[in-house]
Amino acid sequence: MPPVVTDVINPNFWPEFPWTDLENLYDVWLPMNYWSFRTEEHADPNYYNSENIKLLRKNLKNRDILVHPIGGVGLADGTALPDPGEPLATIDDLDGFVSSLTVSDAIGGSIYDWATTGPLARKQLAENFVFIYPDLYLEE
Repeated sequence: MPPVVTDVINPNFWPEFPWTDLENLYDVWLPMNYWSFRTEEHADPNYYNSENIKLLRKNLKNRDILVHPIGGVGLADGTALPDPGEPLATIDDLDGFVSSLTVSDAIGGSIYDWATTGPLARKQLAENFVFIYPDLYLEE
């Protein structure tokens, strides 16, 4: 669960979510930070993703947990994509999402889902990852 949902948007959604009970069960946390159907500041990919990571680490009482957030839903880039039945993120959201990964010391990031992420958005996301995670893309 994204902590912004459980702690900010609707604390009654899952009161007393068992964060600390779950901490030792996972090596990497993959919060579902889908901003595309949120409103106001929660619709901002940089804010929503960064805030979820910050709250996740606070709730787990561990600033060093490994986080690989999942953003989206999808990334519309002007190409024909399947209709997921909910608003899609856009390629214009990508810079904010990628920026949030760097400022939050995330170990990576991804977009849900492949089918609703256009080919131009996939290419731009890959190029951003080469830039922010250069050690993973060393040429031989």
